[in-house]
Amino acid sequence: MPKKRPGFTFERHQQVGRELQDTDRKLGSLFVSVSEAYGPSSNISKAAAKAAKYVSRLRSELDSAVCGEHPEKSNKEVISCYYGIGARPSKTE
Repeated sequence: MPKKRPGFTFERHQQVGRELQDTDRKLGSLFVSVSEAYGPSSNISKAAAKAAKYVSRLRSELDSAVCGEHPEKSNKEVISCYYGIGARPSKTE
């Protein structure tokens, strides 16, 4: 059986979370630009939407990981890693 890896430190989760939040904002802006230029049903727009969906999924998976890896942290600290301060987004998948 493979050895379980330790995952990220809490500080690394915070850093990656900031990077993914920034990436998510940039992809959202890109999607709007692409949709306006090529139409929302174009293959280009669909690819941009898919990229945004996968970044969102990665944020969600890492959010789940930080919860399990760092139970000593408060809910506010954990949630803020990937979604900023406030409530978690609802699951729509």
